[in-house]
Amino acid sequence: MGIRDDQYERVITSGDITRDALTRRYDDWHAALGDRCWLIGPERDWGLVEGLTLELVDSVENADFMLNTGLFDDETEGLADYAGRLETASARSLPMVCANPDLAVMRGDRTVLCAGSLARAYEELGGDVRYHGKPHMRPYQFCFEVLNGIPRDRILAAGDSLRTDIAGANAAGIDGIFVMGGLHAEDLLGGGQGDPAGVLQRMVDESGHRPIGAVHRFNW
Repeated sequence: MGIRDDQYERVITSGDITRDALTRRYDDWHAALGDRCWLIGPERDWGLVEGLTLELVDSVENADFMLNTGLFDDETEGLADYAGRLETASARSLPMVCANPDLAVMRGDRTVLCAGSLARAYEELGGDVRYHGKPHMRPYQFCFEVLNGIPRDRILAAGDSLRTDIAGANAAGIDGIFVMGGLHAEDLLGGGQGDPAGVLQRMVDESGHRPIGAVHRFNW
């Protein structure tokens, strides 16, 4: 992504938050998950469970719970490829841990589906899901612990999703700045759009999530 090692002090991901929850099992919901896990996600995410006391199974029929980090292949698959297995999981009342609430993400100039899309599809079937990531509060609490001593009015959240990035910042009591050139670039900046500020204002009004400002790109 062009961010050098000397340009940041710490990176905390939704995967870190998920791993912490699966390790400590800090509430009744996580404590009841069991150990047989069906991991939904690409091979690059499998390090998330390395060292954890989980038995990885190869099908939803053999699982105690599902760990969702995204589609197995987000380049070629869609939600329809998971419909049957999610229906089976719902019939078995399997809980799902979602390691990334984002519905989609930009990869270069392409938009690909994220774990949040699978989780939402499962919820629509009546499935029980716990999310680890923005806009839920645990990631912000985790960051505030790391940023100990820095007042919240000096912390800025930047992101390209009103639903997760700005909603989370609002709920956590910190400022949020919206990046227009990300997920909503086509709506705001593409297609000869002559009034990006007006379009953004309508999006903010409809969502109810309010940034303190907006930038075209997030330049590190």
